[in-house]
Amino acid sequence: MWYDLHVHLAGCGAGESGCYLHPRRQHSLAFSLIRRLNGITRSEMSGDLEQAITERLRGWVAEDIDCRICVLAMDWARDDKGDPLPELTDLYVPNDYVLAQAARCSQMLPGVSIHPYRRDAVAELHRCADRGAVLVKWLPVSQNFSPADERCLSFYDALVARKIPLLCHTGSEGATRIFDKRTNDPKVLTAALERGVKVIAAHSGLRSLPTDIDYFQTWADMLKDYPHLYGDTAAWFGLRARRAVRVLDREGKLIGDEGVLLRRSRISSGMRR
Repeated sequence: MWYDLHVHLAGCGAGESGCYLHPRRQHSLAFSLIRRLNGITRSEMSGDLEQAITERLRGWVAEDIDCRICVLAMDWARDDKGDPLPELTDLYVPNDYVLAQAARCSQMLPGVSIHPYRRDAVAELHRCADRGAVLVKWLPVSQNFSPADERCLSFYDALVARKIPLLCHTGSEGATRIFDKRTNDPKVLTAALERGVKVIAAHSGLRSLPTDIDYFQTWADMLKDYPHLYGDTAAWFGLRARRAVRVLDREGKLIGDEGVLLRRSRISSGMRR
């Protein structure tokens, strides 16, 4: 059995999905590349994009009975009061949409997204957990918050109580709007780790561009202190892949899996188990 814990859904709000993709992103270089890599045609872009993406995902996972994928929601960017900022949000995928898609396919697992400044953040976590959510996805640099903020502490306690892991972006971001780049540092997750949350550092702190700060070594060093910290291999290509292969794990060993070097038992995305 193998799991991919980092699979995004996206769309333009066709039908009653509630999804949203900012118009300036629909024809951006990053989104165009993602669209082409996934075989999304221009005609599908002008139609029900949500349906096109989910149907394609179902077709892929149906080819491998030992495959499970976690499809991810994405909450709005929000202000300090927890109110949505649609004009500053590039991608929004509702929790209910992801939960509904996962309910239709046994090989899809729902990963919800809950901004911690929401007034109902803890209540929403319990609601989603009751409906089968397997993790919470955060992209702090684009959702306008810091995981180090004390307002997150009650949410961390709820994650621990419900045994829900946190998949949080680390390293640089190149596909969506940027607020505070300091939140790319894995060290902002220290409070969550100290609270006992199982944390998966998406991209393992790697940078996307040569001008970005690379946090891969920071993440690797944190593994020594936090056995419940993990990393994933999402978007490990180009600069990210070249940087990652230079860093050995504590035992000085790396293992190969379909051309990607993985850290033994501490990498969660796309690794056979």
